Amino acid sequence: MPEQKLRATLTQLQAQLDAAPELSADDAAMLVEVHDRIDRMLEQTQETRKVEAPVIQAHVGTALERFEAEHPELTRILGAIANTLSSLGI
Repeated sequence: MPEQKLRATLTQLQAQLDAAPELSADDAAMLVEVHDRIDRMLEQTQETRKVEAPVIQAHVGTALERFEAEHPELTRILGAIANTLSSLGI
């Protein structure tokens, strides 16, 4: 169930990326990397997920810090991703 929620939230993130032309190329690239890493992680085994978890947590945390002041919707989505990752033990 949490994986389905995470996939739905990733879809929201992708929609925001598609609808946010004001993002710089660096900001968009950061969000694409977060999205892609999590998407790949969902296809991995539990053991591999444990290895990837610290990297993914760091990327999500950095993105949250970067966007919290200027992009409240992205911040909300990234917060939901962080919460769902936590519920998955990541």
